[in-house]
Amino acid sequence: MAAIKVLVTSQKGGVGKSTLSANLSAYLADVAKKKVCLVDFDHQGSSSEWVKSVPKPGLHTVYCDALAERDPMVSVLKMKQTIRAAERTHDMVIADLTWVRFFPQSLVLDFDFVLVPTSISKLELCSAMEFVSQFSAMFNSLSQVAPKLVVVPTRMHSTKDYQAIFQESNFPVRFALSHPISFDLDVQQLFAKQYMYELEHSPVSIGFLKVAEELSQAFEQKIDIKKRMKDEKITSIWESRRALNSRPTVLDKFSLEQRSSRAHLANQEHTAGAFDKILGLFKKAS
Repeated sequence: MAAIKVLVTSQKGGVGKSTLSANLSAYLADVAKKKVCLVDFDHQGSSSEWVKSVPKPGLHTVYCDALAERDPMVSVLKMKQTIRAAERTHDMVIADLTWVRFFPQSLVLDFDFVLVPTSISKLELCSAMEFVSQFSAMFNSLSQVAPKLVVVPTRMHSTKDYQAIFQESNFPVRFALSHPISFDLDVQQLFAKQYMYELEHSPVSIGFLKVAEELSQAFEQKIDIKKRMKDEKITSIWESRRALNSRPTVLDKFSLEQRSSRAHLANQEHTAGAFDKILGLFKKAS
């Protein structure tokens, strides 16, 4: 069975991409007991340095500077070869990559999931929306080969702020929304020493564990679907789509809850508006 391949990416630095890559890789190896390969494509190599400094059984890392080659096509070919080599011997492949414009959009098709971390600051949110809009046709596609986009809110100061922002935000593509990871200064002290899920009684640990559990369930469902498609020899796009939608993941359920909440709020606003109009008519009549 082919490995589940996850791309953690953004076109903006400092959004928590390497932190998410390193901690998710460690969680999947240590807690979910998967054979995991973290492929670090970033020039700084932060996520691979973290993983090497705090090793876990079943967790391996490969560093491959995506921008070391002068020819962009050589860089992309090198990345694809690295991913293919990693998936042959692992259950999960987590790729940490800062996206640059010369990368072809087809590179995203090599992955099952694309995780885009972002805070709710206007700059980062706009950057995230601009980035994912480049792939609107891909993420909106009904094809089974299209990866699933997951937006991961990071450094949240308030869950209330998070819910309000993402209920109002109009992302131009189909996406799932994970649980938020709260802001915590202690995270900066964890680099190359400890992982977030190992902290006790910490809001950031609680938030990360919820994200990791959501993603783990989504990954397991994808594994089941791949196996089912192979066993039943499902080949058509529509058959594969029905298989994919047979059971919603935690991520899908969360998105449905968000949409339901928005509809409920809209209905409340409509009812309140109607009540105000009726009240106004009564005042005029009196």
